[in-house]
Amino acid sequence: MFGLEKLGYKIEIPPANVDADLAIPAFKLDKEKAVQLIKSLNNPLISEVTIFGNYINIKLNTENLAPLVIKEILQQKEKYGINRDGQEKIVIIEYSSPNIAKPMHIGHLRNTLIGRALKNIYEANGFKVVGANYIGDWGAHIGKILLAYQKWPEEENLYELYVRIGREIEKDPNLEKEAREFFRRLEEGDRKLVKIWKEFCDFSIKDFKKVYKMLDVSFDLWNGES
Repeated sequence: MFGLEKLGYKIEIPPANVDADLAIPAFKLDKEKAVQLIKSLNNPLISEVTIFGNYINIKLNTENLAPLVIKEILQQKEKYGINRDGQEKIVIIEYSSPNIAKPMHIGHLRNTLIGRALKNIYEANGFKVVGANYIGDWGAHIGKILLAYQKWPEEENLYELYVRIGREIEKDPNLEKEAREFFRRLEEGDRKLVKIWKEFCDFSIKDFKKVYKMLDVSFDLWNGES
């Protein structure tokens, strides 16, 4: 569009504090000659070309550029801005990552939507994107929930179990040791605890998926810390 590609120069976006729209690194260029070559293009979209240190700065004529951009947007519609720069490249984006037995909260919402936005951007640039959800299904909090379930098996809400055992541990710190013992047994493959743990994971993930469905978010990989 700007004709600069004919000259073979590398084009960059300058920092926000630089009064220019485009910049060309000119460390190894004859700057004056490069400026003259750019001006000789007589491109109506280029309004000013100046030398600033080791860069050549270019200002664009927005009055001429805006109608062309709008026309292109109307023609391409949802395909506007899509390119193939990342073709044959793979990107893995890990995001959301809630914890088993805990409800998703506003922090997860932010993380989930930023991750989804990045996934969309990379896909629009031609990358093959793998969305990964790294679930917090292992660690000290699992031992606490297993202990709580043993104490109050009638409680069906996992989060309530977690909150309740937390309160009890504040009253009796010895329960912290019991929770660690439950997790140790889980790590060593205690069949009964592994079965209960898997049920907890399945229940939580089923609940997470309800939220993801509302957000129109999906993942290619579901991996746990376990």
